[in-house]
Amino acid sequence: MYSVKKDLIRYGFILILLFGIAVFVYPTLYKYDKLDQKYPVKINRITGETKVLVGSTWNTVSDSTNDIQEIEEFKSEIYEQIEQNKENIKNEVVESIRSEVLQQVESDLQAVQQEIAIYKESSLDPNNSFTINDTTDTVKKIMGAPDSINSIGPFDTWSYGEDSVKFEDGKVVGWVNSSNSLKIK
Repeated sequence: MYSVKKDLIRYGFILILLFGIAVFVYPTLYKYDKLDQKYPVKINRITGETKVLVGSTWNTVSDSTNDIQEIEEFKSEIYEQIEQNKENIKNEVVESIRSEVLQQVESDLQAVQQEIAIYKESSLDPNNSFTINDTTDTVKKIMGAPDSINSIGPFDTWSYGEDSVKFEDGKVVGWVNSSNSLKIK
């Protein structure tokens, strides 16, 4: 009986020891903390192994470091692509604007050349200009209707924009041709 009693005490002691380890040692085996006030961290006090809770899984710190490196590499690739796309878009916009401006300049140049040709034709025609003593009908035929007419006694002043023609008794006596739009001989 002695050996049974001794064995029971021994096995009881082992059970109490296991219970003590389970209750007192195992809960203190890990130290819990927060990383950046966000992620729970579990540190094994014996081995020093550190795990971070990301989502619903515990990742070791070395895994997290690899993940961070991969994220940084991916981030730098994204930045490179963004810079390349910015440069491509800038070049496309500049080329588009350049072609639009070039087309506008070419069309404006053609319009100016046509106006110059018309002006040259009209300047070569002696019947397409007026001079002193020409009548109001001649000036109206050459210049068109005036913008405004001011009459003071026998004097009339016809205005064509900034320019004006002065008449006395229906005959040209002078003009002011500041913008060179009057067709004068």
